[in-house]
Amino acid sequence: MERRQYFRINDTLGFSYRLIGESKKEDTFWSSLSQMDEQINQLLGQVANTQPALGKLLGLMNQKLERVASQLMLDGELMQKMASRVGEVNISACGIGFTHPQMVAAKSQIALKLHLLPADTRVAAEGKVVECVAQADGLYYWRVKFTRMAEAERDLLIGHLIARQRLQIKESRSQNDGV
Repeated sequence: MERRQYFRINDTLGFSYRLIGESKKEDTFWSSLSQMDEQINQLLGQVANTQPALGKLLGLMNQKLERVASQLMLDGELMQKMASRVGEVNISACGIGFTHPQMVAAKSQIALKLHLLPADTRVAAEGKVVECVAQADGLYYWRVKFTRMAEAERDLLIGHLIARQRLQIKESRSQNDGV
């Protein structure tokens, strides 16, 4: 049995996606950023060992740049081509599941834009479709594992999940007390 790294919740949020293979230019962009992230993280580790305050400052600046780059990417023309909707999802910090009218091949790489409600927070991620299963209603259930997400955005997502889980527990207790 697969052990989960993070808890999952059912939530309503805005989300959009596009298949990564649709744009070679963007694939190169993300690949380049990923390589830079690896180099930056290695160097940050070295700096943090010798100069902790400078390491912390550079780490925060890197997170800020990642957020700006992600936001620019989300707001750009490439993302305007994405299918966008608000719907019920099952989500954790490591993946998302949702129904969709279109089938997609397992192992497809996708770029996701999540719009967390009600806080109006936006998070960008890349993911791999683990499974796409036909349902009786004619829709398909997509299971997607996040493969790339800026650390600062993952922290935002985790904060959202914790807040939503607290609210769901509170609502459940209120309903049980009222019965």
